Amino acid sequence: MLVLATWPPMAIITEPSKEHIKAAIHALDNETHLGLSLFQADEKSEREERIVVMGGERVYAAYWPTSAEEPSFYLRDNSADTLAQVLINYGDQGELAYPAQETVEQEIALEEILYFMRHRRISAYGAWVPYETT
Repeated sequence: MLVLATWPPMAIITEPSKEHIKAAIHALDNETHLGLSLFQADEKSEREERIVVMGGERVYAAYWPTSAEEPSFYLRDNSADTLAQVLINYGDQGELAYPAQETVEQEIALEEILYFMRHRRISAYGAWVPYETT
């Protein structure tokens, strides 16, 4: 089962459509609509993985596998300015500055989330790169 959660305001949609995903991504503005998460939950195997997207015109998107303490992949844009930074608003937790290359335009995130919806896995050939802690 897929579940889409958006915040703020908090909204939960079970089995979202392509249109729900598009609307949620395009609503992100880094001010009043901060983020969304698409969960894939399998009650039989207790498997739950998710993609979390935060931001506005450019977003930080991360893939969290089942029971993970941190994401294992994030979307990367190698064509972005290597010196630029993008501020991502995490609401009460404040803002974080990400290198622009560690963020993508909304349309790239949308394509990757729709792929995840269709295939129930992230794209092996998309913009996903392994997440490494430093």
